[in-house]
Amino acid sequence: NFALTDVTSTTATFSWTTHPISQNGPREHYMRAVHENGVVNVFERQDSALLSVLAASNALIVRAPNADALDADAEVDVILL
Repeated sequence: NFALTDVTSTTATFSWTTHPISQNGPREHYMRAVHENGVVNVFERQDSALLSVLAASNALIVRAPNADALDADAEVDVILL
């Protein structure tokens, strides 16, 4: 099986600058976001059918299975696209 974590990429940690994030579910989640000026801003709507959100993204925030909720300004793992 191929997983996104098998891809060689630039991964960094940046401050979360938008609203808090709720607890993650039982699967690893890659949230579409925009990285700019050393911070990352997540798109509020993450529906997989929203191709416009994917097209506008230049980063993915990696959320571990069952990850706790995050407050604004929390540090998150990011894959730059």
